[in-house]
Amino acid sequence: ITKKQCCWSGALRLGFTSKDPLPKYACPDLVSQSGFWAKALPEEFANEGNLISFWVDKKGRVFYRINDSSPMLFFSGVRTTEPLWALIDVYGLTRGVQLL
Repeated sequence: ITKKQCCWSGALRLGFTSKDPLPKYACPDLVSQSGFWAKALPEEFANEGNLISFWVDKKGRVFYRINDSSPMLFFSGVRTTEPLWALIDVYGLTRGVQLL
């Protein structure tokens, strides 16, 4: 996370999609559609300078790690039988990210 702001509720959202990641309209809410999986990162982890890693395993479980912490289960249920794209929604407290 490269930039954070105050006075917002919520934080960075991470996930995966088996759909073409460039739909004509991203709104209203992609995760209510089949083929999209995402969840908001807990606000206490949305700090400037944090390095956030996330991945999905063959069982469809999504894990994340903050800096050098132990991996934590984030959510499950991702269909891994199709190609996947990473999904990052810069939202709430999060104002900027850098992909590594």
